[in-house]
Amino acid sequence: MKEMGQLVKLVKGVWGRHGQGVWKFDVDHTEVKYDVAVRENKSYDSLMEMVKEQFQLRERLLPSEPVILTYDFPDLMKVLGEYTRAPVEIKENGDVELFMAVKLDFSKTNDEQNIALELSYGGKISKERK
Repeated sequence: MKEMGQLVKLVKGVWGRHGQGVWKFDVDHTEVKYDVAVRENKSYDSLMEMVKEQFQLRERLLPSEPVILTYDFPDLMKVLGEYTRAPVEIKENGDVELFMAVKLDFSKTNDEQNIALELSYGGKISKERK
């Protein structure tokens, strides 16, 4: 029997720092958003391969150009009055496990909001606004 995964939305964009501790992910609306099934035990390398395949990044990027995977904690997990947290970068297997655990726990309690896997690549990874 094939193991099912959690539905994860892949969104391309750029993180913007809008001031001290204030971050916002600016979605690139010219890119398609994808929903993919990700198993809880997915490795970082296989997740990155899935992302590269969905966005056809092997054809669009040089091998040396970075692809950054991030996510943001849901609003319900943030303390009121605190600055927005910086995005959480996924760099290794343990980060994928944490993302999937947060997504799974949050999806059990809140049907309305989905935690997306946000990606940036090429020359546009982040920007700072003043």
